[in-house]
Amino acid sequence: MQINSFIVFCNRVYYSANRICKFIDHRIFNKIVVSLLKPWLLLPIVRKNLRERYGWNSYKECVKGSYEMLEDSDGMIMHNTYAMMYIIFIFPIMIITNILVIAFGYKLKEIFVHYLGTYIIFTALLDYMFSYYFFWKGDRYLYYFSRFEKEKHQNQKVWDIMTALYSIMVAIVWFVTLINT
Repeated sequence: MQINSFIVFCNRVYYSANRICKFIDHRIFNKIVVSLLKPWLLLPIVRKNLRERYGWNSYKECVKGSYEMLEDSDGMIMHNTYAMMYIIFIFPIMIITNILVIAFGYKLKEIFVHYLGTYIIFTALLDYMFSYYFFWKGDRYLYYFSRFEKEKHQNQKVWDIMTALYSIMVAIVWFVTLINT
């Protein structure tokens, strides 16, 4: 029974990380990308290509279509969510490693520097196995996402804020311990 509650917790954090990435992507990143594209949309050759490919005739249609295309790109959001989950679950392991290096000195640091590539590959594989078992096996995350979407909006915001603060805190602590090693 304990493993099921841990799976629910992990999927809850995954859902919150996905909501945070959607917010960042849709509210911030897309506006930056479209503002960078606007000068290119004024070029006649680009407008001609967009007219032929998508049927956009005016500059406003090009800008609106660009926003819509970026809004529909959930694949990038899932990659960003996976990266955030890496921060949430693997950075604590790296923090413990850095603290051990600080505590035990130069000899342990020399070992980690020598095997740094192996260490990074090991943590990435560990994260992939963890994610596969808790999220992707049988598309488990889809079941939990539909369950969490039915919750109150206020409850979702609390989880989102806690997940964001935890991610920021872990990244800062990891960076500080990395500097001190």
